Amino acid sequence: MASLDNGCEAGGKVTRRGLVRLAIGLTALWLVFWTCAYVIGAPVSENIPSQSPALTLTTGIVLIAVAVLGLPWVVSGFRPN
Repeated sequence: MASLDNGCEAGGKVTRRGLVRLAIGLTALWLVFWTCAYVIGAPVSENIPSQSPALTLTTGIVLIAVAVLGLPWVVSGFRPN
């Protein structure tokens, strides 16, 4: 007899795996952004306090690179095997 399972459990696992990968990817982007914004940012002089901009060219390039490299991994989490 044919199985009455329509794949809901498999679909739930795929969705859960995709959401976990999405959360990991967004967390990685967040960490990369703050690392570039404040650790790699322009040095601040002791004599002249100034705010360095959070979104610099380096930060933008690194965020785009991480997104391009990580997006296929996140998207594959939503696809069934």
